[in-house]
Amino acid sequence: MKQIPVIVVVILGLALGELAHAAPKKQRKQNRVGPYAAINAGMTEYSDDGQNAQAMLDIFTNNNIAYQNPVSQTDKTDISYQLTFGYRFHRFFAAEIALADYGTLTTTTQADLLYPDQANYFATTNKLGFKVAGPQITAIGILPINNSFELYGRFGYLFASTTQDFTSKVEGNTARSGSNHDNANLPVIGIGMSFNLNEVYSIRAEYDRLTDVGKSVELANEDMQVAHLGFLMRF
Repeated sequence: MKQIPVIVVVILGLALGELAHAAPKKQRKQNRVGPYAAINAGMTEYSDDGQNAQAMLDIFTNNNIAYQNPVSQTDKTDISYQLTFGYRFHRFFAAEIALADYGTLTTTTQADLLYPDQANYFATTNKLGFKVAGPQITAIGILPINNSFELYGRFGYLFASTTQDFTSKVEGNTARSGSNHDNANLPVIGIGMSFNLNEVYSIRAEYDRLTDVGKSVELANEDMQVAHLGFLMRF
């Protein structure tokens, strides 16, 4: 009879051991605080409304150069990328420093020009490029949905280096070239979502918008929208 309590204790111990073994393991939270790095790549679309092409044709008119058969083409999209270092201070807040390159808006105009004191028209190609790049500092507000999925919003500034390049070729030979460079502080706003693959790696998808990016080089109406994917690694 004295062995019955011992047997009961042993049985309870084995039962509790099995329950503990079968219980789900407590996972380390993916959205923990700490440093991280990320790389983003995507596509930038400029809001060009044809003003660059018209500006190049105006150059001919303002210099009394007759032209015919004008053809203009603008490539409003280009590849963009960002290299980012961030620190998550809280479950709902992080800050990031990034080096961003938003690609180039390129406008090409072809026309046959009749220069002063010339009897024949010459085939001329003019190309105007506008590029935005620079360091970026932003604050991130985060809304964790669960341990794997998060939504976030971005607000900050791009300390942009804006460059406008112009090249003119006559009959295939470079006749004139030049560039206009300036700096501008541009607000950056964005929304995104993040999927945590595990406690170290995550995938991001984000949409950003920047306004008045061309103002520094007298393209006052130029805006940008950027869609990109990113890969994030926590340290």
